Amino acid sequence: MSIQQMFFASLAAGGGYVINGSGLFDGAAKLSRTPSSSSNLRTWTTSMVVKFGQLPDYNTLFGAGNNDQRKISLHGGGSGAATLSFHHNDVADGGASGNLTSTASFRDPSAFYHIVFAMDTTQSTASNRIKLYVNGIQITDFSSSTYPLQNTDWFINDSGHATEIGESYHSSIDLDYHGYIASFALIDGLQLTPSSFGETTDDGYWSILDPSGLTFGTNGFLLSGSDVATGTDTSQGGTLADQQLRFLCSFDGSDAATSSTDDSTYGQTITFTADAQLDTAQKKFGTASLLLDGTGDFVSIPDTSIVEIGSQDFTIDMQVRFTTLGAIRTLMAKWHSTGNNRSFLLYWENSAAQLQFLVSSSGSGGISTIAESWSPSTDTWYHVAVERTGGKIHLYVDGTMLGSGTANTTAIFDAATPLTIGAYQSGSQPFLGHIDEPRFIIGDGVYGGSNFTAPSAAYSNPTAGNNFIATGTITQPSDSGTNDADNDYGNYATFNPLISEVNSSRAYADGNRKVTLNNADDGAETTMFVPSGSKGYCEITIVTDAAEPTVGIRRKDSQTPLSSTNLSGTLEWGYRGNGQKRGGGASAASYGDTFTAGDVIGVAIDTVNGALWFSKDGTWQASATIGEVNAGTTTNAAFTGLAGHGYTFAVANSSSGTTGDSFTANFGATAFEYTQPTDFIALSTANLPTPSVINPADHFHSVVVAHDGSSTASTCSFNLETNAWLAIIKNTTGAVEKWYWINSLDGVNKYLDQAGSALVTDANVMSVSGTTFTLGSTLGNKSYLVEFHKAGLASATAANTSGTENTIATSENATSGFGMAQFASPSSGNFSIGHGFSVALSYVVTNETSRASSWLNWHTSLNGGSPGTTYRLNQNATTLQTSTANYWGSTGMTSTVMGYGTAVSLAASENVTVFYWHSVDGYSAFGSYTGNNSADGPMINMGGSPNSWFTKRIDSADTWQLVDVAVPDNDFNIVEERLSINATSIASSTAAMVWDRLSNGWKVRGNDSGFNASGGTYIYGAWGGRPMTDGSTNQGRAR
Repeated sequence: MSIQQMFFASLAAGGGYVINGSGLFDGAAKLSRTPSSSSNLRTWTTSMVVKFGQLPDYNTLFGAGNNDQRKISLHGGGSGAATLSFHHNDVADGGASGNLTSTASFRDPSAFYHIVFAMDTTQSTASNRIKLYVNGIQITDFSSSTYPLQNTDWFINDSGHATEIGESYHSSIDLDYHGYIASFALIDGLQLTPSSFGETTDDGYWSILDPSGLTFGTNGFLLSGSDVATGTDTSQGGTLADQQLRFLCSFDGSDAATSSTDDSTYGQTITFTADAQLDTAQKKFGTASLLLDGTGDFVSIPDTSIVEIGSQDFTIDMQVRFTTLGAIRTLMAKWHSTGNNRSFLLYWENSAAQLQFLVSSSGSGGISTIAESWSPSTDTWYHVAVERTGGKIHLYVDGTMLGSGTANTTAIFDAATPLTIGAYQSGSQPFLGHIDEPRFIIGDGVYGGSNFTAPSAAYSNPTAGNNFIATGTITQPSDSGTNDADNDYGNYATFNPLISEVNSSRAYADGNRKVTLNNADDGAETTMFVPSGSKGYCEITIVTDAAEPTVGIRRKDSQTPLSSTNLSGTLEWGYRGNGQKRGGGASAASYGDTFTAGDVIGVAIDTVNGALWFSKDGTWQASATIGEVNAGTTTNAAFTGLAGHGYTFAVANSSSGTTGDSFTANFGATAFEYTQPTDFIALSTANLPTPSVINPADHFHSVVVAHDGSSTASTCSFNLETNAWLAIIKNTTGAVEKWYWINSLDGVNKYLDQAGSALVTDANVMSVSGTTFTLGSTLGNKSYLVEFHKAGLASATAANTSGTENTIATSENATSGFGMAQFASPSSGNFSIGHGFSVALSYVVTNETSRASSWLNWHTSLNGGSPGTTYRLNQNATTLQTSTANYWGSTGMTSTVMGYGTAVSLAASENVTVFYWHSVDGYSAFGSYTGNNSADGPMINMGGSPNSWFTKRIDSADTWQLVDVAVPDNDFNIVEERLSINATSIASSTAAMVWDRLSNGWKVRGNDSGFNASGGTYIYGAWGGRPMTDGSTNQGRAR
């Protein structure tokens, strides 16, 4: 497998390994962990499975350091370049040691990347000290590269610095992460390669392996799936409960000892103050308990984010034994009465005979008091607990709830003061007696607001783990870098930030699940489409209503910008906020209820029965019922006649406002609010149907061969003797040279060229044997791009009798949608020939082989998608589309035949070879787009990542362009080398003609008139694509 094939392989799940979701970071959230002790500061490896959300200037994945020093930070570029950069410095002196910045861009938000970063500064060779891999391929081309000195120490694994995921250490620039992290592993002490975390499957997918069996080392960790959001390390078998346990102390030890250990995974330092000590004479469990004499004794742990409650549920409990009752006895607190440093205070008040819990929402005010009656006795052990769950705070003694619980959802202030046991502040309201087994849990009210049996034994210590503390909002969608349809894990659709619309001024948030349209006549659509033959459902919530929001669908082959005014284009269908519907270019019509901010609009598209329905807050509109939707009964559907195509979900606004409409979409990554119709899929890779083509190498092969000018052999990915095929050959270096089109029907010793010459016999261009092809002496000492398209089996080549004229030979590949035919033209009149498929063709190239002539091209998108029997292009020239009556006969191109008319001017018995394609989701696509003269150009969504594509402007004369990723410098984005199909020139590039290759298609990134003039109309064709899924655990990945 070539490096191009491997790098552009797809993300998969190896050996059935499934990542159960991800953590979604909102740009203001982070995970943080400070090691309790330093470990290997020179050698470590990280593995991350991520999907970018917004693509701001920077997008930090992880770092270690602080604002006063340079940092370690891996982030997605700047100025929209989305490069991967690693900035580093030396722990010893805090000075900057340099950085690595990739030349390649990584700005595909539609699928997951697997990024491996491996460090070993003990290496003598500088370039071996830092290694960066993306989807199994090492990145070696850097625009900036300054490697660290040998034996440099780092902040990673250093007890003096927190390792933070999702946040960068910069005091003035927002570099925080927007997007999904499905897995994050750190291996402490080893520099590993991607083979420890993944492998390439036989079908060419990069497959994620289960990393749990690796040796993670002292400070290593594994955050995977939903555990990313909570910061739960499972590398040693830990659980969420282990992560939520923030403090636990048994107070076991020798008599009168003044130290003890935090048994939680965080290992926080416990400080004994004044006469606080252990007492072996009195304990509830174990060998000792904490003895406090009531004169200012207490123990404390430092103020850290580990014990910050915020708005989360929590549990605090302990065993207590009063020696005397006194006035107020503090049990646990994070409370200081000065400096706005009040969080919470748990105490018993003798005068009121109450157990009380105080919380503050501001540090000074906003104090809530929860108090319940309780009259304890001295010299008696009690289990005391307080928890928040279900929006209420409950107080318990010995498992019995005191009262019914007090409503409280206050976000508790994070006071900059230590957590204390036995007193608050600096010894105020001290406890006199014994305390045992204090426990502090954040994230769960473990008793659930119900009575329970008080503990009869000491709490078990948690499983060891290097857990992180989450700050801010990290949600837990089912988005994953692997597929599991049974459990709803997969790469889910989002709004697509790469779609460029005419009036675009959109803001994306929440992992691209939310979009705000800040200009009138604007819109957004999804990264994936519901394929033809499938049914899809989503729910879109109207967040703000400023300019008549519209919710609906677009046909996936509509690559023109979203039309103005509420999805009013000919290939758009929508439900408007005023209750009207509009679609297919028709005028607006009455339909259903009006809707506004807060309403949830359900969209159900059935491409089998060709119908579209909408619901509002669970009620299907226009008297439709869920039963009708389930059954495909179209009587009350909003629109019909939609079968046979794929569709994206879309939103839009009207021309009446300039700011405003905002939408949040749920494509199934979280539970739907209302009933999902039966057999209507949530739009994710796990639910898409198994594609026709799983491994494009079974049907398409492209490679650049460095030819010696005499005889150079290379290997094709399929057998060239048992299959029929078309080979397209063009030199990419050296002097100008013709194109060679060789096909197995005409014979391997013959070729056609772009000049339109008659078929040339030359056995020294190429020969074949099995899977081996050999370039011969006709070709020079140059590099040649060779593209193979596989037709049918050679043994199955036969005449086709479906047209008015029989073919001499026809060979078609029903899987990939490519075919070839030979025929002799009749003496006069219109005629047709059969092509062997049962679906409409997308692109046809017709070549007369017995005389020089133009190569005649028919394309499904000529004349705005209505080529009829008149429109054509000349592949040998730069001319625009032309129309001639009766060119393609009376039938044109249909699902069974290709028509030819008298205007083609074929001579009687003229030998003709024709090549033809129809689109296959994920593998090939043919359509048109409108240019915008911008580096943020049109994006073509084909449901897969192409290996080769062409474009041609049809409203003005311009060159045909062919891009193939096998050509050097096209293996990573930005793709820049292209060939001119109608010329003899070699591969070339300009800054104005560049593309991004994506997991679901490609995006125009330049403004050359040849492919992106403002308002220009362009046709395209693409093939050799790898689908976003193979129908099982395998998944397309970001490019």
